[in-house]
Amino acid sequence: MNRFGVLPRQTIREMIESGSIQAEEEIPEDNIQPSSLDLRIAAGEVIRLPGAFSPNVPNFIDFARTLSNKHNYFNQVIKGGDSFVLEVGVPYLFRNMEWLELPDDACGKTDNKSTSGRINLQVRTIAPGHHEFDVIPRGYKGELYSLIMAKSFPIKLSPGSSLNQLRISNGPMENAILDNLNLEIQHRKHCLVYDLDGQKMDWTNVLKAQNGGIILTANLKSVRGDGIIGHRFKGAATYALEFNRTNHCPLNFFEPIFEPPDGEPIVLAEGDFTILSSGEAFSVPGQFCSVMVPHDSAIAEARSHWAGFFDPGWGWTNGRKGTAAVFEINPHENILVFHNQPICVMQMYRMTERPDVLYGEKAVKSHYPDQKGPKLSKHFDDFFKSKTAVPPLTSAAPIV
Repeated sequence: MNRFGVLPRQTIREMIESGSIQAEEEIPEDNIQPSSLDLRIAAGEVIRLPGAFSPNVPNFIDFARTLSNKHNYFNQVIKGGDSFVLEVGVPYLFRNMEWLELPDDACGKTDNKSTSGRINLQVRTIAPGHHEFDVIPRGYKGELYSLIMAKSFPIKLSPGSSLNQLRISNGPMENAILDNLNLEIQHRKHCLVYDLDGQKMDWTNVLKAQNGGIILTANLKSVRGDGIIGHRFKGAATYALEFNRTNHCPLNFFEPIFEPPDGEPIVLAEGDFTILSSGEAFSVPGQFCSVMVPHDSAIAEARSHWAGFFDPGWGWTNGRKGTAAVFEINPHENILVFHNQPICVMQMYRMTERPDVLYGEKAVKSHYPDQKGPKLSKHFDDFFKSKTAVPPLTSAAPIV
């Protein structure tokens, strides 16, 4: 067992049993991932805000409520069976079902789940009294809140929906990060990066970040024979996405990006929400987890994801030779993207011990273990199936 590291599934379960992690409703077993816990939004008051603000303010909830009332916003109370539609570009404050009584040496970090990141749903966790989003300070005891914003199209949520995930470490999270020397050791031992044909990449050909981490690049070549290399938000929000549905027609929300001529780039305009995939297949051995750094200006003036956490076993279980990563790109300016252009940095974190179940194994509910190319979230039917079969364009929930 490592002295410092991210806690595995079996330790998270022990924390639930001991009361270090509590919830107003029983935590489903499916919400306990190999190295993280899915957080759920709770019923109760939803506070609409005029904008985001630092969570480090006294009497945080009272301040948010007063700020909302000052701007004449109507705050809604939702019950367990209710739903709530997020307007585009408006931040809402929800309470989470879970709260924490962490031991003094434990701290945490939260990330969007991939399912929410792929629909451009921004979810930032607030631990009242702490000055950083998505950071749970050491020994934190108290409630958790989520500041949620739909960035592209309206989204209908219900209490109990899991939008983000919490990972916990038994010391400073940064102490668990592997530097490039240790990444090289693990690559030679386990292989962390393959090409898309499943061939192990030589470490000398793997791009590395100066401060530690593996650089993944954009793939502008179709890997599924359909010519599609990405998806772009259509730019007109005429339908609301129901978060708990899994058969939306993607054509109501996205348009496909097709493979450009050899050597030609694609153009991403400022604010274009775009789904692309990596030119490498990435693998996370069982004793590690991985995080995609959301923005590195040394690589691109774009945020590469809202959801960038990879559980132990990604691209590694069941004899797989890596799995491509999906990028959720939000450009800060107009950018050109070429084939094999660097997009993001992957950091690898030590676990305190190997989880009892890995991502992609049958005991864990995994949605994207075998994804190929720029896969949309679980909310959507296959792109070409949607063009020729049910559901028709009117199947999405219209905005009312």
